[in-house]
Amino acid sequence: MKLSEIKAELLQLIGHGFDNRVSKEKLSALIGVDQRTIRNGIASLRKDGVKIVSNAKHKGYFIYDDNPVDFEQAQIFIGETYSRINQLREMIEPIKNGVKDVSQLRMELK
Repeated sequence: MKLSEIKAELLQLIGHGFDNRVSKEKLSALIGVDQRTIRNGIASLRKDGVKIVSNAKHKGYFIYDDNPVDFEQAQIFIGETYSRINQLREMIEPIKNGVKDVSQLRMELK
């Protein structure tokens, strides 16, 4: 199944608003692809500008609507995402510091 087809399916299945969230497991079963493919499709949709929100506590994905509950969930999603970014930076720091010629590394994160 092509990424474009997966993205189209995801847009049909992911509900608007927190109360209409749908789990990665359910999306995987409905579309017939593995969960990694679901995550990749959602990441691609987010890069395309679709406001898909999720968080670790309340499993599931939903498309953001402008209301107080969705706003709160979006804040949680953003905080969790920044936390993951910081954890990744901490993981690469020892490697970066251990490389003799740092100028040869691709360092796109600032």
